[in-house]
Amino acid sequence: MAQQGSGSTTAYRPLAPKPTLVPSKRGASDPPEPPGPSKPGNAKKAVKRSPSSCVKCREKRTRCTAYESGVPCTMCRIHQVECILLPHSDRRRKTTMEYMRQQASYYREFLEQFIRLARADDPALIFAAVEIIQANHPEDVTRALLDALLPDDRTPILPEDEELIKPIREREAQAAAAAAAAAGGSSSGSKSKHGAEPGLESVPE
Repeated sequence: MAQQGSGSTTAYRPLAPKPTLVPSKRGASDPPEPPGPSKPGNAKKAVKRSPSSCVKCREKRTRCTAYESGVPCTMCRIHQVECILLPHSDRRRKTTMEYMRQQASYYREFLEQFIRLARADDPALIFAAVEIIQANHPEDVTRALLDALLPDDRTPILPEDEELIKPIREREAQAAAAAAAAAGGSSSGSKSKHGAEPGLESVPE
């Protein structure tokens, strides 16, 4: 197509032909077609996660190969950074669980110190505790100084670990017993439905 009334001619890119719609043989009331079988190549592969990640991979939220290929992992080797793997980062190990339990007990006692300070009806004691906390001492020094302020009372305020775990263990035992009872009931019903056990056929008289 060219513009009329001007000395120059402008050429336009030819348009593609309009696509022809093929009428569907299916009726409007027909049920939708089921999806075809997925190809093995298109299936998403399950991501294999390592027990833990190094510090850098944990910060970047990338997959770490430290437990597979050793230290340094692939990402740290590519970026040429130090690969640091914390000793208690694998939460599936018994030593890690024990370490986490000790940490929880330690901070529970720390919290009990503050609860005793909050309950103390002595403004001078509370003011001295605030000064200790604001001094930014190391954690163990802060705890020792707070212990010196408070009376020697080791009565636990917060529930112990066993008290917290006991209800969870009871619920797990109840769930296991219910699952075992359900499995036993289904097996006995199946046996009565099919008659005698395989290999024990009744002999006609």
